[in-house]
Amino acid sequence: MEASFERYGRSRAFTSSGSALNIFRSNGEWRAPSPTDPWGQGIALPGARDMTVKERIGNRVRRASRYGDWFEIDKHTASIHADVLTWCRRHCNSELPSGTFRIPPRIWHERADDKIDYPYVPELDDPSETIRQLAQTERLRRAAEADLHKATARRHELIQRAGREGHSRRKLGRLLDLSFGRVHQLTKAPPTPSDVETVRG
Repeated sequence: MEASFERYGRSRAFTSSGSALNIFRSNGEWRAPSPTDPWGQGIALPGARDMTVKERIGNRVRRASRYGDWFEIDKHTASIHADVLTWCRRHCNSELPSGTFRIPPRIWHERADDKIDYPYVPELDDPSETIRQLAQTERLRRAAEADLHKATARRHELIQRAGREGHSRRKLGRLLDLSFGRVHQLTKAPPTPSDVETVRG
């Protein structure tokens, strides 16, 4: 799967099943915007991590036996990402006039698992369709859970405001399908994790 991918700090647009998933790094995590809050801090992508050199270009590396035993990385492949090009210049024995790099098999096997600043996202990259669907479902679940927490905090704020404005606890209870005692608690105390459980129920 190919991606239009810009350098660090810019959005990364991936296409999967006809839809785009914008990916960015924040505080060392690969994240995607929440569907309901595109300008927020985003949702941590399940299982996402930095890709290895082997994962990014391994299927394009060719074995060659001219003038010794080598792995060859052509110019286009080496230039697929700035970190890959830097890796090639650091670890390959030679660069041919064509721009192809040659690396001894031993060095390839030792260094191919080096990480680059490019995301491996199970939702897009795992070979198992089941795992891809599971990762997507988990991302959507995390987004829904984040939305629930924000909505719960907002609801609590409005319950307290309604109480200050003189609306009866019975009226609020009927509106929210909560007991008189529960509304009384909510008008007097800051939100707690149990408030979220109340919404879920």
